[in-house]
Amino acid sequence: MKRRIALFSMLCLFVCTAVFPAAAQDTQAAPVPCTADEVKQVADVGLPFGDQLNTVSLKAYDKTLDGDTANMLDWGDLYVSFFHDVYPKLPTCIDGVVYGNAVGLMLNRQMSFEAMIVLNDEQLAAKSGDADVNQALLAAFKLQGELANAGVRAVNTLITR
Repeated sequence: MKRRIALFSMLCLFVCTAVFPAAAQDTQAAPVPCTADEVKQVADVGLPFGDQLNTVSLKAYDKTLDGDTANMLDWGDLYVSFFHDVYPKLPTCIDGVVYGNAVGLMLNRQMSFEAMIVLNDEQLAAKSGDADVNQALLAAFKLQGELANAGVRAVNTLITR
């Protein structure tokens, strides 16, 4: 009798673990194509933000802790501005979704890069860094820098289309 109860319980558990997660998943609809008005809306929202993005990315900062901190704070302001002022105004059609995701990813990468630079500057100033760790971070600096630059170019290309 105990064996049958155990087998029945196991069978019920197996069915529940197989059925309920599949039933609980939300199906996400693919973004729909944009209308001409929605494409104009993406451009109207994206072009001014692109100008802000280019202003920050092209601004010359001192290669010091203070200069790198100012750069990080400017990127942080841009990050907040995008997600507070721009992202909510984007349409949910494909162009709006692609633009929002591309800029959001680029800004996340840029903020990671800027934080790494400021951390490195602080460690060098305090002479608290580990030479091996700093050497290992050089590859990360290079990769994040390349990704950040490619992201700015890709966003500019996307919005001008």
